[in-house]
Amino acid sequence: MYVLLTFANNTFATTAIAVANAEHADSALSQLSLPAVDYSAGAFISERKLPGLPEKLVSSGQFFFDKQLGFLWFTREPVMQAQFFGARKSFDYQVHNQRIRAERIRLQATRYIGRIINALIDGDWKYLERYFNAQVTPEGKAQRITLTPRNKQVAKQLTQLEFTVESHLTGYRLELANGEWQSVRFSKVTENTLNLFADCSTDDSVVEAICKHILESEAQP
Repeated sequence: MYVLLTFANNTFATTAIAVANAEHADSALSQLSLPAVDYSAGAFISERKLPGLPEKLVSSGQFFFDKQLGFLWFTREPVMQAQFFGARKSFDYQVHNQRIRAERIRLQATRYIGRIINALIDGDWKYLERYFNAQVTPEGKAQRITLTPRNKQVAKQLTQLEFTVESHLTGYRLELANGEWQSVRFSKVTENTLNLFADCSTDDSVVEAICKHILESEAQP
């Protein structure tokens, strides 16, 4: 996810206006039918390969999604940290001795990042088609979705995005033009059952503190 967010910060701010009003015909993406997701949560394992480094970088953690509020990406290993991308506000969280330090993310690109992440979880394929051409390949019970950039500026940095979908998004792989790639697998995914952001009920004091900060910030102008 870090690679996806970094890539989006570097590119979508300059290309979003150009593609925001793009029209597209119905395609395989727009015909996909997945259950509506109001909120979801799960675990992730991420592998990231940087050009010139022999070893892959591995991280793991949890994600929490609320369709109305936003998306929380919480990394536990190797370094505990988090990012929240909301419709109104976005934050970066550093964790030290079980205490959090929040910093507002004010980049213009974050509203596009949040919208794209939400579209992936929510299955809003029509929104994604504004940015990418799509190919859908059946793989047993799953479907592999390959997205390639429509915009030339985006294509200079991003080769493709590939997602695996069953009844929900199960993983993705991102490949950049410089040879860098990231692969993420989701597990223990629950949908429309327990919503962290309803009352911040959790046994994890750090996640609880982050959740409360998000809700308090949303209550402010």
